Amino acid sequence: MQIKNRNSLFWIFNISGWFLFFGLDVALNFSSYAELSSVLNLFALFLFAVLLSSVMRIIYRKRMPDNFKIRRIILLIVVVSLGASFLRLIFSLLVESYFCTTSDFANNLKENIAIISTNARIFKRTFQMAYPLLIWSLMYVALKMWFELIIEKERREKAFLLAQQAELKMLRYQLNPHFLFNSLNSIQALIFENQQMADKMLTELSEFLRYTLSHVNKTYVPFKDELDAVQRYLTIEKIRYEEKLEYSVQCSEEAGRYQVLSFLIQPLIENAVKHGIKTSAIPLKINIKGTVTHNILHIEISNTGRLLQTENEGTGIPNLKERLENAYENRHSFKMFENDGRVSVQLAIEHQDNSI
Repeated sequence: MQIKNRNSLFWIFNISGWFLFFGLDVALNFSSYAELSSVLNLFALFLFAVLLSSVMRIIYRKRMPDNFKIRRIILLIVVVSLGASFLRLIFSLLVESYFCTTSDFANNLKENIAIISTNARIFKRTFQMAYPLLIWSLMYVALKMWFELIIEKERREKAFLLAQQAELKMLRYQLNPHFLFNSLNSIQALIFENQQMADKMLTELSEFLRYTLSHVNKTYVPFKDELDAVQRYLTIEKIRYEEKLEYSVQCSEEAGRYQVLSFLIQPLIENAVKHGIKTSAIPLKINIKGTVTHNILHIEISNTGRLLQTENEGTGIPNLKERLENAYENRHSFKMFENDGRVSVQLAIEHQDNSI
């Protein structure tokens, strides 16, 4: 659901809700609103309620726990509602004093304050005025959680579809005659030159294709599995390019256990080989590193060479960015830049705690 639509719905329900609340008060106490001052008093309270609930909405949006922990949400609702109720009480005293039948605002205000000057009465009036704000808060938070659950479900469904599309594209690419021709041609040449190396390349190619087939229906996989597939890909390319290509992989055990989107770094490695081999001094050096810091998975892929404009304009990188946005939204960062003769990609993914 678009943010613009949600904002419109909020204002419609917020104004309508308070209109019904004060309209019910008028219906039940119609005789009390015979004078113009009483009507103006009510209208001022209505406007303040709309403004106050709008401020409460801002607080809830900024302070609402991301993982929807019930105890923290209840505590937040109680604190915010009571605080808003106290402000509503103060404003009510000011309005009642201003629209009082006597014209001396200062004396009216002094008398109204004196009436509730004791702590017991202040607390009593605050709690009495809190119930509509508590009801408003519960309804707002419930609707907000409902909307967030719907959006998260839609995001996961879209991420799954994008992952499926990426996997199918990857599978088609791997079965593409150009890819198979290059790999099989190298294997054929090695059969007569180095049978052991030919056997190794054939094994790596077989396992690499097996990975794509076995992960067609998987959206998330351990990062270690992704690295294993990438290393098989790089092994094949290493046999093809020989001394023209060097690579290294470093990954902590904790990083290897992290669940990531399937085929997450494959497009990045393909880019590194495809563009790096054209722009890098020989040998092309590719480094892959995975670490975890403060519950955030950091992936860094770098290669010697220059960053070409076509690397961000093809289908691989834009597709990857869209998958990341839909799967992780505000819980990830993606940077791609060139520095000191190296092209680097830095990817950070925050682990989500789904407990309630």
